[in-house]
Amino acid sequence: MKLVAPCGHEVSLGDTLCPECQASVSAPSIILHYCGSLVASLSKPVHFSCPYCQKPVPMSAVECPNCGKDVTPNAVIDREIQTQKERFEQVTKQTSPRTRRRIQLLYLLLSVGALWLLLAANEEYFSKNWLEHWLLSIIYLGTIFLIYAWLRPKRKKGAPPLSNLTKLSLTLNYLALVFLLQMWIATWWTRALSLAGAIAVTWVGAWLFNKLQPGFQRFLQRVFAEDMTTQRTFNSTERQGRTARYE
Repeated sequence: MKLVAPCGHEVSLGDTLCPECQASVSAPSIILHYCGSLVASLSKPVHFSCPYCQKPVPMSAVECPNCGKDVTPNAVIDREIQTQKERFEQVTKQTSPRTRRRIQLLYLLLSVGALWLLLAANEEYFSKNWLEHWLLSIIYLGTIFLIYAWLRPKRKKGAPPLSNLTKLSLTLNYLALVFLLQMWIATWWTRALSLAGAIAVTWVGAWLFNKLQPGFQRFLQRVFAEDMTTQRTFNSTERQGRTARYE
């Protein structure tokens, strides 16, 4: 059996010294050598490519030493997302109207097929107690619409409107989502009922608290409706500062 000495020369197990470099090749010295090599490789600084100039940048750097751009994790992620958006927009602009219509027709056919399969599955396996499932799904749909209204991205000005084929496909996707929701409710009825009860209790509690505490409505509007990045205009009719009772 052969071993590799620190100089790279092969030695046998019975050797105590390397015939090339005369270094010790005993078991402790070999183990210490490889442990030192491992520690040295782990202690080397890790680099990544700058998304702007493609030059190596240390992981601990805040700015690129070559181009001076911000290379913090948030900046790098935003840069990558913007790059993908630019590529998508470029591909969209280069696509001919005929190709776009073909893609929209394919999307519509796939939406029709998915909806038809879900209808068949619901008819065969989940046709019992359908009224209870539909009533329970109203709570989930209301919650989904609320989350969508809260998290949806703002539509850019001048963005092209959706075509009729795309609108029809999105409508079919919504119906498919409803049937998927029905299948989930029918499969995990107890969990779905418990979760719906928690959501309903939250809605009722928020409504009652809003009635008892009018300022809670302004708090909800500030959290869910207003854009926190925009500066609010001064309104002289609103209550300003502290009240005299606390002063």
